[in-house]
Amino acid sequence: MEALGKGITAANEQIERAGGRPDVVSDPTWQKDTRAAADSLSDAAKQIRAAKPGPNTGQASRFANNTADRADEAADGLRSAIDTKDARALNGVRTSLVKLIGELNNMTLSLLDLQ
Repeated sequence: MEALGKGITAANEQIERAGGRPDVVSDPTWQKDTRAAADSLSDAAKQIRAAKPGPNTGQASRFANNTADRADEAADGLRSAIDTKDARALNGVRTSLVKLIGELNNMTLSLLDLQ
């Protein structure tokens, strides 16, 4: 969860840096930082998928998989903005981040229910 939090924060910071300045997507520093944010989200998704769920964790596992999917979705959107040099791709990333936070909350609540 810590890795996801850092990835979400980094992605949001890159979106904010591009806000109102669509030309920033061509800036090499922005691209490097944005790629690092995307990699952070992808790495967190891999960590989630690598976890071995225990018995009776069906709902928590489902939310965990959804969380990983949303993290990959946001990472893909960030990479798309870099590759196409089109800041409009970032609008979808913001939506993906909101969904990611929702799934993360669902996962957390379902894990608490298991205790």
